[in-house]
Amino acid sequence: MNRSELFRLGKSGKLSMKRISMYGITKKDLDDKIAKGVKLSSWEERSLKTGSYDNFRKVTKVSGNDLYLEGSAFSIQPASLLDFVDNTIVQYYPGEREMNEEEKKVMDEWASIKSTEDYKKQATIDIMTDSSTTYWRQKAFFQSKSMEHLFLETVRGCRISNTSFAEDGYNLIIDNKVKGKVASVYEYKID
Repeated sequence: MNRSELFRLGKSGKLSMKRISMYGITKKDLDDKIAKGVKLSSWEERSLKTGSYDNFRKVTKVSGNDLYLEGSAFSIQPASLLDFVDNTIVQYYPGEREMNEEEKKVMDEWASIKSTEDYKKQATIDIMTDSSTTYWRQKAFFQSKSMEHLFLETVRGCRISNTSFAEDGYNLIIDNKVKGKVASVYEYKID
């Protein structure tokens, strides 16, 4: 099974799916919360009401990157973030990787521009006048290098992380070609 076959089966009306886990939460986790008297989030309550964990639900529609199940939608990640094992679909979040040498070179070039007196002066003016000259200058710089993903945009499945750094001090890159944590697990059957 692969992503294309999954969509083909979904369009045929012969595919049914049952949630095993979502965001790391299983049916047992929800049952344990209820037993302890912990209030469920609206998402968790909806999952129990629709029977997402208990029943196989037929795929009723396929549109773009979504499979519509009876009662909810299942957004499918790029093929690089999917594993098909037996009758199970494991979907991952995009993972992090270190910057390659070309990305580091562009970041170093931007750092040298940012450290100039001209740039610092303009940044101060931007702060004091609520303008955005330095923002657009930075955006244009990364666009000219075809490295828009280093400027807070997701391009070609990559974007820069503002919270994770490699040992060399550079930001990590969130890349949908790298598998991260498990996002969801579904069991499927073909009717």
